[in-house]
Amino acid sequence: MYFVNANILHVGDIIFGNMFPFVDINHGGSVVELANVLQTIINIFPEDVKIIPGHGYIYTMNDMNEYLDMVKSTTEIVEKEMEKGTSLEEMKSEKILVEWVEWDRGFSCDDWIGFIYNSLIK
Repeated sequence: MYFVNANILHVGDIIFGNMFPFVDINHGGSVVELANVLQTIINIFPEDVKIIPGHGYIYTMNDMNEYLDMVKSTTEIVEKEMEKGTSLEEMKSEKILVEWVEWDRGFSCDDWIGFIYNSLIK
């Protein structure tokens, strides 16, 4: 919900401040669609908008770009592993997202790999 006069955008649970978000794959959620929604927000809202996430601190548009980068970059890593035939369990055991461990707060790197993997196989 966008509060025009206050220049505040409330985005709810699509953002978990500086941590991997929950993506409810079993009920139609998709990491790919999450990236699309984040890109749309970046494209249509003013640069100085204050973004209120469902969890975490108030975001700036710069924070939103970093969040989108995390989603896209981690998705690319999982996608490349899938193209090589790496299984979900192998990806987890090989710790393919080790460089993103600072996002491992509410949901783990293994959880996030699973969300991405299951989004891409649909």
